[in-house]
Amino acid sequence: DDIVSAELGGAMKNIMALAVGISDGAGFGDNTQALVMTRGIAEMSRLGVQLGGRAETFSGLSGVGDLIVTCVSEHSRNRRAGLMIGRGIPPQEAIENVGAVVEGFFATKAVHHLVEGLAIELPICSAMYNLLYLGEPIGDVALSLVKRDGRPEIDQDLTQPYSLASAGPVLRSARLRLVPVGMRHLNDIFTEFNDAVTVYMTPAPAKVVSDTETFLRGTIANRSKGLETVFAIESTSGEFLGLCGVHETDTKTPSLGVWLKMDAHGNGYGREAVGLVIDYARSEYAPMHFIYMAEVRNTPSRAIAEYYGGVQQGIEETKSQLGRPMSMVRYHIPGKE
Repeated sequence: DDIVSAELGGAMKNIMALAVGISDGAGFGDNTQALVMTRGIAEMSRLGVQLGGRAETFSGLSGVGDLIVTCVSEHSRNRRAGLMIGRGIPPQEAIENVGAVVEGFFATKAVHHLVEGLAIELPICSAMYNLLYLGEPIGDVALSLVKRDGRPEIDQDLTQPYSLASAGPVLRSARLRLVPVGMRHLNDIFTEFNDAVTVYMTPAPAKVVSDTETFLRGTIANRSKGLETVFAIESTSGEFLGLCGVHETDTKTPSLGVWLKMDAHGNGYGREAVGLVIDYARSEYAPMHFIYMAEVRNTPSRAIAEYYGGVQQGIEETKSQLGRPMSMVRYHIPGKE
């Protein structure tokens, strides 16, 4: 059930296969091939845990198993492209010569943008970006990797229980699974966070998908800094239902927020998700109370706050990002019990 790690492993193994092909094409030999594969799986695990996955998933077929076959198979498109690049053929020409999609080329750029703002090191992925997109010579890229300072073979933070909590836990009920939001939710959020959903909310829907991408980058960065945790609400079968989060977690009065896609309304999912997040935040942050804002006309949202003991503190007049007048009821929901 570790979808984050499975999807990330399926993308990043193509970067490593491209790197192995380049290494072989440049004549670096078997030891370098083993180095790239071994440290490659470490980078995959490191990023997977940062995005809410589990390190052990990368030790299975969707991780190291897929990595090995993609790196060494003569049928691997990424390895074939890498061999040509390693022999001096420009990347774009090598991809054209393969005659099929070379996923590692595009995954390299995607991972580069994904980790912007995160406190995480991915040396091989960074070196591949410099080589493929910035034109850095293969020799210089290789030298930058071998000159790195030594470090433990196994990332200690991936072996400790708290590492998963710092990346964001998975919260569960009989009907729902709340997972730390990530880039795999990009299209769902862009599509479902629309005019109908935001009629009683201050944020406006994104006009272009890059706006949603910027939101996700900021949310992921804030999670790594301990400032907030935003969860994607999913059914137990994996259907995306909405988002629920706890914000300003560096204070004693964090705020709560939730929204559901339109066809998920009326099932009690919002109240259930907020309850899971409240329980998590109470144990994790011991807040004095939670702040919950709901537009005065949004009866279902106000009912959630009142269900969890929220007490009205007043009404704040404001405007949405689209200029609509909003009367926001401020609730205080009890924090530490």
